[in-house]
Amino acid sequence: MIKLSIIVPIYNVEQYLEECLNSIINQSIENIEVILINDGSTDLSKDIASKFVEKDKRFVLINQQNQGLSAARNTGIQMAKGKYIYFIDSDDFIIDNKNLKEMVDLLEKYNSDALVGRMVRVYDNKNKVLDSEYINLFNTDVCTTREYLKVSVNHNCAPCCMYMYKRSLLTDNNIKFKVGFLHEDEDFTPRVLLKTKKISIYNEGFYGYRQRENSITKTFSKKNIKDIISILLDLDQEYNNINEKMIRKIMKNRSVIKIKKIIYNYNYLDINKETKIMLIDSSSGLIGKLDALIIYINPKIYFYKEVLKNKISLDLKRIIKGIVI
Repeated sequence: MIKLSIIVPIYNVEQYLEECLNSIINQSIENIEVILINDGSTDLSKDIASKFVEKDKRFVLINQQNQGLSAARNTGIQMAKGKYIYFIDSDDFIIDNKNLKEMVDLLEKYNSDALVGRMVRVYDNKNKVLDSEYINLFNTDVCTTREYLKVSVNHNCAPCCMYMYKRSLLTDNNIKFKVGFLHEDEDFTPRVLLKTKKISIYNEGFYGYRQRENSITKTFSKKNIKDIISILLDLDQEYNNINEKMIRKIMKNRSVIKIKKIIYNYNYLDINKETKIMLIDSSSGLIGKLDALIIYINPKIYFYKEVLKNKISLDLKRIIKGIVI
C-alpha cells in the first residue's frame, strides 16, 4: 500500500518548480506517489514536471485546463491512493530530507487523523524565519482536537500545507476545496479539523514558505477580502450545528477574530449588515460584544479605536523598556 500521496498543483512556476520537486524526490520516505497537477501552465512548468516523471516512476503528471488552485488540489485528492495526503505548493519546498518520513511515523505512532507542523518563511535574500510559534505551546506529540483548537484560535492555522491528513478523513467526509474562491484554505482547514479527533504535533520547521511579492497572499484585493468574509459567513452557519458548546464557541470566535483583523490590518470598512449581525451573534465576552456593537454602528470607529489602542500599547512597551534599561 502507498503510504503517502503528495499533491503538487502547478501553474506558471518555472522559476521555483525544480527546487520544489527536488525537495520531494530527495525525501527519505520511499513508499510515496507524487501527483503533479499542471493547471494549464503557459511557461516551461509542464516540461520541468515531465522530466521528473521520466526519471522517477513515483511521479505522475496530470494536465488540465486552468481551473485554479482549488480544482487542481481536488483533482489530486481524487487521484490519490496513499494512506495519507500532503499538499505542497509548487513554489515552496520541504526543508529537510527526513521531514515527511518523520511526519508519517508520528501519524502512525498515535494513529492520528491529521498532523500539524511549522512553516519557515523564506525571503529573497535567503533569510529564513521560523513561523507558527503557537506550536511551541504544545508539550506533547499528540493532542485532542479540542486542545488544538483552544490553543490555535488566535493564530493563523489555516494553510493546508502545514498539515498532513489521513486520506480517508477527506474522502469519507467528502471534504474538498471550494472552487472559485481565493484563500480556499480558510474554508478547507476548519472543515477538516472538525472531523478529526486526534492531531499529531510536529514541532519542526519543515515547510519552506517562499515569500513572493506577487503571490495571492501578498497581493490583497477587495476580492481577497470579500472571499474570506463570504467563507467565514458560510462557516458560521455550519458552526451552529456543532453540538459541543465549547467547540462551537471556539470556532465562532475564530471567525470573529479574523474579520476584526481584516478591518484593522487592511482598513477595510465595507462591512455589510449580514456580517455585522454575525459579529454580534458570534462574539463572546463583554469586550467582544462591545467591539461587535461598535462595528455595527460604524467600522471606522472600531478601526481608529484599534489604531489608538495599539499605539498606546507600543508606547507603554517603549517606556517600560526605557525604565528597565
